[in-house]
Amino acid sequence: MGRDALTLAVSHLNVGPGDRVLLPVYTCQEVLKSFVSHMDVVFYDVRPDLTIDPDEIRRKLNGRRVKMMLITNYFGFLQPHRNELKAICEQHDIALIEDCAHSLLTQGSGETGDLSTYSFRKILPVPDGGGLRVNYEVKPPAPQFYPRVYSDSLSVLAIVKSMLHVRTSMLSRARITSHTGKLLPDAASQKKNGRILPLSHLARKGMAELSFPEIIERRRDEFRFWWDISSKTESLVPVFNDLPPGVCPLGFPVRVKNRASLESYARRQGIPLSVHWRLDPALGSDCRTSHELSREILTLPLYPELGPKEREVLAGIVTREWRPEHV
Repeated sequence: MGRDALTLAVSHLNVGPGDRVLLPVYTCQEVLKSFVSHMDVVFYDVRPDLTIDPDEIRRKLNGRRVKMMLITNYFGFLQPHRNELKAICEQHDIALIEDCAHSLLTQGSGETGDLSTYSFRKILPVPDGGGLRVNYEVKPPAPQFYPRVYSDSLSVLAIVKSMLHVRTSMLSRARITSHTGKLLPDAASQKKNGRILPLSHLARKGMAELSFPEIIERRRDEFRFWWDISSKTESLVPVFNDLPPGVCPLGFPVRVKNRASLESYARRQGIPLSVHWRLDPALGSDCRTSHELSREILTLPLYPELGPKEREVLAGIVTREWRPEHV
């Protein structure tokens, strides 16, 4: 999984207890809480369009000695100031990790960080898979893996759960890896020789049969579909104003003032929607934009998460049936 890739990256950089790291508060909260419990974390804010302001990073670094910084390519869009951010890290001798979990198929993804991490299953129709890219001359990590049969069994279970519309984390790859690896900093500081789950046969075979150009184009087409839909209602405000060439989007994030009512209404129609992410108010409380986004952003899904019929149902919900006053 992408989490395993991040574990390897942190371990490879020898970051552990007592080290100071610079992280966006707008990211997966399970990962953040693990960092917070083991390291000196400095959180930084993002802009309303999810871009990182280099001046914000300079302010956070003022007078601080930081060992590692993480930047994220949200929803498949590369950070526009990534080269300047990289230069800042080089100036302060900070290792840069580029989180490409959302941007696996975006052109240029992973070329900026000293190390870059990927999640296959967020973009591709496969049950598992993560990747780590090392962009400087150094001996790469040599992880030890559990027998592949473990991954195969969990991936089959994930597929069955998906077919039966069962939504629980029990016996999931995430639950298993969180128990075996104790998440990122613990794995980095104490379990450098710990084992992780390998790519399953199902994922390996599935990726070999996929057409990446077709997936990119289909996801871009559906992004444009939701863009057109959002233009027909004032209730949805797109986070991104355009779709640059080379971008393979993860989803279509919109800002919704009364998000809970739309979530509830769509769920009653059999269409669960995703939130990236619900932030813990105790983390990075000074990062006001991130917490505001957390309260309003909802992700409209792209291929292959919705079939054509489900997509039309959801389009009807957001343009005609649902209104912010619905509960």
